[in-house]
Amino acid sequence: MGTSASKQLFDSAGSNDVVKLRSLIKEGIDVNMTAGPEGITALHAAAEKGHQRTVALLLENGAEVDRKTADRCTPLYYAAKKGHVEVAQFLIDSTAALEASSIDGTTPLMIAAQKGRPVMVEVLIDRGANVEACRKLGITPLAVAAIEGHLEVVKHLLANAHASFTSTNQDGSTQIVNAAAQTYSDVADAIAELENPDKQLTMDKVKKAFMF
Repeated sequence: MGTSASKQLFDSAGSNDVVKLRSLIKEGIDVNMTAGPEGITALHAAAEKGHQRTVALLLENGAEVDRKTADRCTPLYYAAKKGHVEVAQFLIDSTAALEASSIDGTTPLMIAAQKGRPVMVEVLIDRGANVEACRKLGITPLAVAAIEGHLEVVKHLLANAHASFTSTNQDGSTQIVNAAAQTYSDVADAIAELENPDKQLTMDKVKKAFMF
C-alpha cells in the first residue's frame, strides 16, 4: 500500500472513522506504519484525539501499545498530555507502560502534571504511576506542576500521593525553591501549608533563605 493508503489510515484514525479504518485493515494495511518526522503511528493519532473506539480497533488488530515516536513518546503519553482519561485508562488496561518516558525523561504522569490535568494525574497515580519519577535535572511531577502554577495538581500530589518537595534537583535546589522562584505564590503557599501544617514555612522565609 502506498502514500494514499497511509494518508487514509491517519485520516481515519484522527477523525474516529472506524468504518473506513475497518476497511483499510481488511485490505491488509500495516497499522504500525509511521508518518512524518515525528514517527507517529495511527494509535498515537487516535490517542491524541481521544478516540477510544479507534484506539480499541487498532489494538485489536496489532497496533503496538507502547510504540514510541522519534522523541520516544508513547500513545499513553499523547493521551495523558491532552487529558483523555478514558483513552488513557483503556491503554493502561491494554498493558501500556506507565513509566515509559520521552527522550528527556518525561513520563505520562509528568506531562499530565505539566499540562495541568488533575483528573488524569489522579487516574495515573491510582493505576500505579511513580510520583517521584524524575526527568533530566531531577525534575519531578510535583516540581513541574508547581513551576507551571497548576495548584489543583500540586494539592493532589501532596495530599493524596504524598509526593515530597524535599527531593533535590541535581543542582541541589529543592522542589519548593523551584516553585518559589516563579510568580505563582498561591502554589508555593499551598506547598508550604500542606507540607507544614504549623505554617511555619512562609514564602517570605523561603525567599529570604535562598536570597530571591
